[in-house]
Amino acid sequence: MFRFRSLTAKFIFISLIMFVILALYFYIDAKFTSHIKGEAARINIAGRQGTLAMKMMYSTKGMLDPLSPSEEKEKFRNVFNSAIAEYEDVLYSLRGGSEELGLIPLDEHYKDSISQLNALVNLWQKTQKPVLLSIKELPPERRNEACVKCHAAVRGNLKDVDAFAKSLERNHEEEIEDFNALKFSVLGLFLIASVFVVIYVRRSIIKPVWKLKNAAELIKGGRFDVSAEVKTVDEIGALSKTFNDMAQSLSFLFKKDTEHLHELSVLNEISIAARQSLKLEVMLDRVLNAILRLESLSLEKGGAIFLCDEDTKTPRLIVSYNFSEEHAGLCSTVPYGECLCGLCVEKDEIILSENSEEDKRHTKTYPDVKKHGHIALPLKSRDKMLGVLCLYRSAGIKLSDREIEMYKSITDIISVSLQNVISYEKTQQSEAKLREAQRIASLGNWDWDIVKNTLHWSDEIYRIFGLSPQEFGVTYEAFLNLVHPHDRDFVQKSVNEALYEGKPYSIDHRIVLPDGAERIIHEQAEVTFDESGKPIKMGGTVLDVTERKLAEEGLRQHSKELLALADASNVILTTTTTTTYDVICDIAVRNFGLKMAWLGLIEEGSFDVKPVAHAGFEDGYLSSVRFNLNDPQAVCATGAAIKTKKAYAVNDIETASLCALCKKEDMKRGYRSSLAVPMLSAEGKLIGVVNFYSGEPMFFTGERIKLFQVFTNQAASAIKNKWLFEGLEEKVMKRTKELEETKLQAEDANRVKSEFLANMSHELRTPLNSVIGFSEVLTEGLAGDITDVQKEYIQDIWRSGKHLLRLINDILDLSKIEAGRMELELSEFEIKELIQGSMLMFKEKAIKHRIKFISDISDDIGFVNADAVKIKQVLLNLLGNAFKFTDDGGSVRIAARRVRSEELGDFDEIEISIEDTGIGISQEDQKKLFQPFQQLESTLTKKYEGTGLGLSISKKIVELHGGRIWVESEKGKGSRFIFAIPVRK
Repeated sequence: MFRFRSLTAKFIFISLIMFVILALYFYIDAKFTSHIKGEAARINIAGRQGTLAMKMMYSTKGMLDPLSPSEEKEKFRNVFNSAIAEYEDVLYSLRGGSEELGLIPLDEHYKDSISQLNALVNLWQKTQKPVLLSIKELPPERRNEACVKCHAAVRGNLKDVDAFAKSLERNHEEEIEDFNALKFSVLGLFLIASVFVVIYVRRSIIKPVWKLKNAAELIKGGRFDVSAEVKTVDEIGALSKTFNDMAQSLSFLFKKDTEHLHELSVLNEISIAARQSLKLEVMLDRVLNAILRLESLSLEKGGAIFLCDEDTKTPRLIVSYNFSEEHAGLCSTVPYGECLCGLCVEKDEIILSENSEEDKRHTKTYPDVKKHGHIALPLKSRDKMLGVLCLYRSAGIKLSDREIEMYKSITDIISVSLQNVISYEKTQQSEAKLREAQRIASLGNWDWDIVKNTLHWSDEIYRIFGLSPQEFGVTYEAFLNLVHPHDRDFVQKSVNEALYEGKPYSIDHRIVLPDGAERIIHEQAEVTFDESGKPIKMGGTVLDVTERKLAEEGLRQHSKELLALADASNVILTTTTTTTYDVICDIAVRNFGLKMAWLGLIEEGSFDVKPVAHAGFEDGYLSSVRFNLNDPQAVCATGAAIKTKKAYAVNDIETASLCALCKKEDMKRGYRSSLAVPMLSAEGKLIGVVNFYSGEPMFFTGERIKLFQVFTNQAASAIKNKWLFEGLEEKVMKRTKELEETKLQAEDANRVKSEFLANMSHELRTPLNSVIGFSEVLTEGLAGDITDVQKEYIQDIWRSGKHLLRLINDILDLSKIEAGRMELELSEFEIKELIQGSMLMFKEKAIKHRIKFISDISDDIGFVNADAVKIKQVLLNLLGNAFKFTDDGGSVRIAARRVRSEELGDFDEIEISIEDTGIGISQEDQKKLFQPFQQLESTLTKKYEGTGLGLSISKKIVELHGGRIWVESEKGKGSRFIFAIPVRK
């Protein structure tokens, strides 16, 4: 059998065999058909020879008939000649073949026919043709002879032609028989090839496919140990190998899944047991019993579950199975890190013991203990040790890795359920505390399922709304019906904004309880949306703020009333005597929400109360009622307050015992309660009385009366102070005038002093210049030689003179400034050149003391209109201080830039800063800077000489230019002096 490595090759091979056989069959059939057609033509042509012979005989007769006209004879002659030519042509075509007639030469298979045909040809050439041609030449008298010759020739020809035709027919029949035999042979070969193909296809394709199908059916039925025995090397063989590998994998997976299903079944049973109760001990007992009932775990009927103490992690026995009383008592508490269960907690891992009798770790033993294996499994949740599951197995049996994983899964289920129960119990406790807290705080929570339109309220909300859960079906519409009608639109608007715009809301609104009472609640909520942005849930809280709102309202009112007191205090300082009374009454009405207030004064020695001011709705009340202390009919709050010198309140004028006139006038104007507070001086002397009227009964409560008493005391102080002010005002004006005259005298004296100092400094400087000059002459030896000691003395004189000259110059400048005699010689110059020129004077000192001298001058600083000499004096002063206080190896940096001044508006200013790495200045010493004759602490003064005038003069010069100067420094970290002068055109 051929072996192909591809189904394609097999199909090509089979197709090629069938194609060759069919092609052969069709070729033979076509060839034979073509041959038969030629032979049939040959037989027909052979038969035509007899016809031509008869035609020749007939035309001979017509041609020789003496009665025939010459035209007819000519026609017969032509027919005769045509028949002879055609006969001869047919005769030669039968032998040699003719493409025109579709004849091929006779092959050797036609031996009899060939011999007969050759005889006919010889007969025709030697006998018949000469005879027939000679007939045309015979004279008429020999026509009978000619006819006899013609008939004899034709008869002989017909016999031979007939014999030739019959031989052709015989040969034709033989060829047909041979063809049929060949045809059946080819058909037989085709059948044989077909059988071969069928057998080959069956063995190499169908049978392997059936094997694969049968194996697949067996696998479908659940048999995974089958294999398809296919030994071909083509695709079916490869498929068979893959199929067998797949079957083996399925068998492995099925086995594994069967084990996994078994494990899941075990875990499911344990999970069901764990879900049956939310009570801790009940749940653990059911779980333990469920584990021990599982035969597949091969456990002994004994075990326990311990829970760990949250603080000490000590395992405590909760439930057990088949524990004796002694055993349970022994294991009721297992110390942390002891015995197998304590070690399990300590090491946070599974503890296995194959034989508890021989295992020294098993320390908790008792007399009737049996030999057994021990498994201690930690129960954990989120890395927190919850407890231990203790199970017993037969001694000496080891656990496989898969069994260990199984036990881990069991502990995971128990741990989750245990944590859920613990969380549930804590949640229950928390909910109970929450309900209690909500009850105490009058705070409830609610959830609204928007899709189902169901609203869930906590118990506290029912209490706030005065409803019972059993009597009230909560929906959003039902809730809206409980909202105060005036607040309903506002609540709906807030809810709609939350639903359609996603805005959480926090609002206060009123509700109406079933008994008609109104409460105020604070409600806040937010909406949860699904992935498409559709609102599905809303949750929020409700807080009863009725008492708080009332308290807030009372607080607002109290604050308002306290503001009245503040206003009254302001009256003391801001009002005059003529307006104080009106302001007091106006503040009382406006800030306390009163109907009317009036103030009355009592003149010494008089019994009448004289109203001097009022505010609010008076409507002629003060002219209708007379207040006289001697009038026995004048029984009112005003009289009572004056007589007792204490506040007197009437909280219901309609029912109070007052004089008829007062009650009538009060009720006529809508006064329902009143308060009269006497005004007393610091000595307790009665000044007057302030009367307050409200349109509400019971308005003047105890706290409010105290407030009005304070207010009245403030008013009394204001009045008393204004009376005192009238006497003091004249004294103050007189004293002010005296002070102004003293000030002018002091300024004149100061100016004279400055002029004296300026003149005196000039007088001192002239002889001092001579001292300095002669000292330089002596030092240079121009007056003769001097000794070194003398030279040193003269240099001391020179240095002291220079120092004294600088001091006099500084004093002179300061005096000129204070005397107003220093004038600026303004000119426009380039500030950059001035700075660079000033720097040149310190280059030598910088090199000598290794001080790094840095400049940072902006290129666009430009020109400034100022006194160049004075500005240079400031620069030299600041640079001199910087170099003086900077140690060797330090650095001094000068910077200048053009900045926009916030103080000068549209003008720019030049900002120049000198920064050093010197000793720095403390915050305390910075306060002394820029003051005349002020220097740093005494220790520094001794080390660094100076007059203390340089910074003061610099400040004066900068300020004369309209600028400013300041310092930034920290002790020990250097200083930075900055001054800025405006750029003026």
